[in-house]
Amino acid sequence: SHPAPKWTAHIMETTVVAAWLLAPSYFSLLLTIQREEKEQLLEKSVQKQVEILNWRGHGD
Repeated sequence: SHPAPKWTAHIMETTVVAAWLLAPSYFSLLLTIQREEKEQLLEKSVQKQVEILNWRGHGD
């Protein structure tokens, strides 16, 4: 995999800045949604680890 060209990163930065300037409420909403999704994913992975540990414990 080769690194993305500089202009794509520049376009992404510009888009993020524009979105942040034009719609801070939308941007904060987006961040909130992402944070909630991350927390849900974290909870699921923790639950899965606990299940695996419990299963291993019962297996002995």
